[in-house]
Amino acid sequence: MRTVSILSLLYLSGCGLTPLAGNLVVDEGAELPNLGGLEASSGIIDFGTVEPDNIEFQDLVLTNTSVDTLVIADAFVDGDTSFLIDTMTLLPTEIEPGLSEIITLSFSPSDELDYSADLNIQLEDASDLMQIEMLGSGDISEDSDTGTDSSLIIDTVSIDFGEVNTYSSTMEQVTITNSGEDDVLIRNVTSTDSSYGYSGDLVPPTVMSGGSSKSFFIVFEPMTEGDFPASITIETDINEGTNFEFEVNGTAVEPDCEICTPNIQVNTPSGDDYLMNFLSVYNLPDEQLLSIQNMSDVDMTISDAYLSNDTQGGDFTLAFSPVTLGPWETTSAVVTFQCPELCFEYPNGFSDTNVLHILSDDPTEPDYQIELWTGF
Repeated sequence: MRTVSILSLLYLSGCGLTPLAGNLVVDEGAELPNLGGLEASSGIIDFGTVEPDNIEFQDLVLTNTSVDTLVIADAFVDGDTSFLIDTMTLLPTEIEPGLSEIITLSFSPSDELDYSADLNIQLEDASDLMQIEMLGSGDISEDSDTGTDSSLIIDTVSIDFGEVNTYSSTMEQVTITNSGEDDVLIRNVTSTDSSYGYSGDLVPPTVMSGGSSKSFFIVFEPMTEGDFPASITIETDINEGTNFEFEVNGTAVEPDCEICTPNIQVNTPSGDDYLMNFLSVYNLPDEQLLSIQNMSDVDMTISDAYLSNDTQGGDFTLAFSPVTLGPWETTSAVVTFQCPELCFEYPNGFSDTNVLHILSDDPTEPDYQIELWTGF
């Protein structure tokens, strides 16, 4: 167990730095505390023996195992003041299903005594508390630095993405392995450049058991031209805060195009690209075809199209399926109007809701709207 002098800790804190967290606490084979779907990684936190006037850190992981969002309303220590909550997200805090929150706890004995306290965690709108017992002893020991029997192996030392078009993305898989016997807490994955992100089977904070592996993807998505060297850091709790790094690099170039973002163009039978006229008498349907074209050198995705009917006059219906159009490709949609009588309707910006919406990834008109009305 590695200890840190109280005096040096205060000096680091004065510089605006936070001491790294200690070992992860996990009960193997024990029934874990669970309050309303919030599960703790252990029911007992034993700091072991710590020299007086030194400090030891332990991490507790709280995981939302339910299907609902949980809100941690409060967390506090009841008992000896040698135990403290060292770092935690400001409360109240929400935890989405399947995600986790880390609480870093500290123990700093003042004498050669046994100490105990309870960590209490309360959920919003819940009267019961989750209680985690904390234990520790103050003692002068000649050899208190046992370390952690864990290490992280990354299957790569560097990734070169080569040339990538701006406003596009590419990814490479990375696998990490816990080569030791102890559990390892992956606290976070960070990059020195925001052009890089990650996705896949790694959602920090997460616990890796001894001998297990996880794979995830490093994503390169540049927005501007240039070279993008960076470092990816995997933050762990090994030996109270060991980080593992590998290098990434990529070059962003402008794509070979003149119109490099999706550009939608709609043509209607009325000659007005934002208006369609209909006439229906005694349920005789008026069926009209409109064309939708991608006026660019890149793909354009039309993710949806829908229309709304107001409560007056006849009914409009739409026939259309989502599609990805290649450069300069065209698709079509059919709008049908049907009325049991002779219908005349004029657009009214304050009350009219007969509108056709076409949703696409055109950044200038992501929701293209066409007014639908009857009468000429």
